[in-house]
Amino acid sequence: MELICKKLDKIWNAINSFKLYGKLYILALIFFMLYIGFSRYFSANIYVLILLYLTILTITVAIVLHIVEIVKILWGKTYIKWIMGIVLVFISLYTDSMTRTKIYNYVHENPDNYATAINALDAIYIYVYFLIFLISIVLLIILVMPFAMILLGMFANMLNVFPKLSQKIEGFTSKSWKMFIPMLGGIYLIAMYVLVFQKKIYIFETKGIPKIILAASYYPNTTCTNKELENKYIKLLGVSGKVSVSNVSIRELIINTPIDVLINLPRLDKDIEFKTTICIPKNME
Repeated sequence: MELICKKLDKIWNAINSFKLYGKLYILALIFFMLYIGFSRYFSANIYVLILLYLTILTITVAIVLHIVEIVKILWGKTYIKWIMGIVLVFISLYTDSMTRTKIYNYVHENPDNYATAINALDAIYIYVYFLIFLISIVLLIILVMPFAMILLGMFANMLNVFPKLSQKIEGFTSKSWKMFIPMLGGIYLIAMYVLVFQKKIYIFETKGIPKIILAASYYPNTTCTNKELENKYIKLLGVSGKVSVSNVSIRELIINTPIDVLINLPRLDKDIEFKTTICIPKNME
């Protein structure tokens, strides 16, 4: 009994030595193991679902805290700031080109006519791609660096070179069991990207982008008298009376204010399409 108490005390002290995100990783692992155990016998039970949601919530908070700590450490280094600045420049250039292409694919007109939509989509894509970049760095540190250090230590020991480096790596590898906990976060991130994030990106690009184009660049028709443009959202293109019209009517969607955009636009369950036609102004009737 005394031996068991000593073992438990040793485990408890080891857990207490973890930072907050490490403790949350362990808590998420406990929730997940309980979920696996209970789901075999109570698959539709509300308490089993609560365990699943607690697992997701706990590991998500742990990953966020872990990412914040790694970014803080990296941000303290001047060369990292330069690298991130250069990465942001390349991301900005790439997203601007990609955004213009996507807008053209939907409206089939010169994207320069859609400056507001371009700015809105650029802001979203820059945020998303920079977040992916940061998460990739975290994954590299969590999943690759520990194994790289172990291999480097083995190589240094075999050749009997860099004794100080070997000692440091040996001290690190002696606690290699601790690597398993953060690796759960890395595996979770990869699983979320494969199972959830890719699907969300697809939904955004097929459903979200047309809605942003509509909200940012189109307005209720009060200029053209064409019957097919009555009660429609339009965009005057300023070239030979050309106008782009959406298949969404004012009766279906009201987006007069930012509040309307936030509330009504997500509710619109319709594939938005745009086509170009000729506007007949009121003064030409």
